[in-house]
This record gives sequence, structure tokens and C-alpha cells, in this order.
Amino acid sequence: MYCKVCGKEVADDTVFCPYCGAKLDNNDNDVLDTEEVSEHNDNGPWKVFAIVGYVLGIIGFVGSFLVWGLSFSVPGIVFSALGKKSTDPEKQAKANKGLKFAIAGTIIGFVATFALVVVLTVLVVTGVIDPEVFSNFDIDIELY
Repeated sequence: MYCKVCGKEVADDTVFCPYCGAKLDNNDNDVLDTEEVSEHNDNGPWKVFAIVGYVLGIIGFVGSFLVWGLSFSVPGIVFSALGKKSTDPEKQAKANKGLKFAIAGTIIGFVATFALVVVLTVLVVTGVIDPEVFSNFDIDIELY
């Protein structure tokens, strides 16, 4: 039989679905026939999360080389992880790929950011860059 909530196949004597946790009474209201499973695989937001996670993962990976990718990689991890709950195998595969891209983008982004900080620090310490460049913000604050 198949769970009516998530559409995954479960044993006939199952009381709770091992995938989504839904209580199954083994009557016609809680289980799907084999013919109904293919139309039930369209399980709402999880498929959308898989696609969004995939896109954010790719953008985060590409952007991580330019240091701004972290703002896309981290949400890409979240959306891809949620997208893995999709019952559609194609969407699960996209979510897995998105998760890999997002994790790689996060790692590369942190390394690139660290490298940028180290290079700027070395340039300031060696005198190549004047530290005043970083404090050249004219903000007048009047305290009363």
C-alpha cells in the first residue's frame, strides 16, 4: 500500500508512515491504490523547494568565486535540504545536486573571504595600502 500523505510505499501492516509520520489506519481513507500514486507524487512545496535550492546552489557556487556567493549558498542549502522531501525522484535528484553546489559554494566562499582578509591585512601591514583608505568615511555625529 501507499501512504496518502506522502505517496511512498509502506508495508501493509504499518501503523505510522516511516517517511512522513502520518498515522495509517489501513483503510481506504489513508492509503492510495497503485494507480493513484503517480498522480499523488506532485506533493506541494517540496518540489518547488528542490528547484529553488538547485538554482540557489548553482548561483552560490558561481558567486562564491567572487565572494558574494555566500548570500545564495546558505539559502541554497536550506531549500535543497527541504526539497529532498519531494516524492518526485527527478526533483530529489535536483535537490541533491543543488545541495552539493550550495555546500561547495559555501566552502569556497568562506575560503575566498578569508583569503581576501589575509591579502588586505598583508597589504596594509607592509604599507602597500594606506590604512586611512578604510577609514575614509566622513560621518559627523553630534552628541547632545
